[in-house]
Formats: sequence, C-alpha cells, structure tokens
Amino acid sequence: MKDGTKLRLLYLYQYITNNSDEKHPLTTRDMTKMLQDEHGMTVNRMTLANDLNMLLETGAPIRVIRGKEKSYYYEGRKMSIEDLNILANITSTSRLISRKKRQMLIRKLGSLTTSFETFEGRRNVVVSDLPTEVSDVMDIINEAINLKRKITFQYTEYTANKERVLRRKGKSYIVSPYTLAWDSGYCYVIGHSQARDCVQNFRLDRIYRKPTITDEKIVPAPIGFDKQKYVESMVRMFGGKEKTEVTLLCRNDVMNSMIDHFGIQTKVSRQDEEHFTAQVQVALSPTFYRWVFGFAGGVSILAPEEARKELRTMCEKVMETL
Repeated sequence: MKDGTKLRLLYLYQYITNNSDEKHPLTTRDMTKMLQDEHGMTVNRMTLANDLNMLLETGAPIRVIRGKEKSYYYEGRKMSIEDLNILANITSTSRLISRKKRQMLIRKLGSLTTSFETFEGRRNVVVSDLPTEVSDVMDIINEAINLKRKITFQYTEYTANKERVLRRKGKSYIVSPYTLAWDSGYCYVIGHSQARDCVQNFRLDRIYRKPTITDEKIVPAPIGFDKQKYVESMVRMFGGKEKTEVTLLCRNDVMNSMIDHFGIQTKVSRQDEEHFTAQVQVALSPTFYRWVFGFAGGVSILAPEEARKELRTMCEKVMETL
C-alpha cells in the first residue's frame, strides 16, 4: 500500500469520526470534496469506494446507509451530548479538583462531541448544585438561548391540596431566555418575562409539555445583569452543616413556593380554610429568614422557639432603621 493510500484512509476515518453520527451521515461527495479541499487529493468514485470498504473490513465502527447514494456515519460514540453535559456539570462543581483541572477536563469532554454538536460555551447552564435529570425541555430552551429567540409555554402551579393545575388559567408565558441554572436539585430557566416585564426564573419540571421557540428575538438582558450573581441570589435554604426541623404556618397561596424550595414530599396539613402547616428541614440562616419575611406575614414560624426569636430580633433591627 502506497503512502498516499495510507494517508487517505487516515483522513477518511478521521473525517467520518469527527463529523458524523446517525442524524448527520456523510455522502461520498462530502468525502471527495474534503479530500480535495483540505488535502489536495483527487480521487474517483471507485477508489473512494475501495477505501471505504477497506475501513469496513477492518471492523471500524462505521455504518452504511444504502439509498440512491450511499452515506456513512460513525457509530462508535458511546455517550450522547446530554451525557457529556451531565458529566461537565458534575465536573464543574467538584471541590476535589482545582479550577484549572476542571476546565481541562471539560475541554476534553467537549472534544468527544462532533463538530456540529454544541458544548462548553453553548451549554448555557450555570451550575449551583448537582443535576437530577436532563429533559427535552432543557434541550429546547438551550437551543432558544443559542438562537436568541423567545420561548412560549404554559406553566403549572400547586393548589393547597398539592394538585397540579395550569397557572393563569392556561394562558401562555412569553419569555426571553438568558440562561439555565441548577439549584437545589432543580433546573430553572432565567429570563425576561413579558407577563411581568422583569427577569424571572421558571422551574423546568413545572413547564407543561414542551416550550415552543418563536421567531421573535429576545429582549436584551438589563444592563449589569450577571447570570452567576442572579443564580447565587436565588432563594437557597439547604446550605450549612446543621439543619433544623421548622414548623411553618402558611397561607394557601404559599404552596407553590413551598414545593419549589422543599419538594413535593414536604409534610403539610390543612390548618383552616386559608392556611396550612408544613414541617421542613432547613439551615437557620439569613437566607431562610429572608424567605419567610418576603411573604409579609404569609408565612409564620411556629417552632422551634430559637427560630422565632432570631426572626423577631432581625425584624426589630430593621424597625430601628426606619
């Protein structure tokens, strides 16, 4: 075998490996053009067919699609882009390795994708906790962010009886998506909501069915908007080493926020027509007290007494400044 033939086989295998999969097969015309444009090699149809047959005879993981014109794709890739994204997200949050090492590993994961797949700079995920699942909803929103297009979707909420119903009687939300974020085991899309004309976050598991990408361009993010800072400012009450069981008295309209932050498994019981009680495990931190205070009396701490006293002290300090 001449050196030219050896090189041609290597170029073909490398091209098929890096630029094809089941959804993106390559035709013989694609390969002929690549050899000519990139390596100055002119081949006829018979020579190319012999080269490809030789690769197949060696057991290379290349699949042939037979039709009017044969096409080929590499099927040796073991992980999908979703799998690689999960590994990248986990890697980016690891405290066991340095930041430099994390970046290097993420780049290596990115090298396992094909040239037409989006990764790393186009992942659009700000990770603040480990992910629990990857859904089709996330993929659609990620595509919309890359295209800079608005999305529309119906959103659900929970009644006092934990029944899932459509919010706003099923009227769709129109959102300009800026980024995706993992927080406390849930994935959120953060963006400008046309309904309230401000930046909001929506939990992906509460989006009804799949969002639709529109033809409208997104509303630009506010000047000074920082994705990471926004994620860090999202209500989080699970930090800290010690957690305390707290009993809360809540208005019925707080149920959505309760489930968002503590999960559908939260222990709740009906108190009266307008209230319910809930038992939650939280770190007694300023973040938790801010969350309680933010409902302006819609949430009250019933127990333990130390939590009641600490919130009362914080409120008194605020009153002194007024």
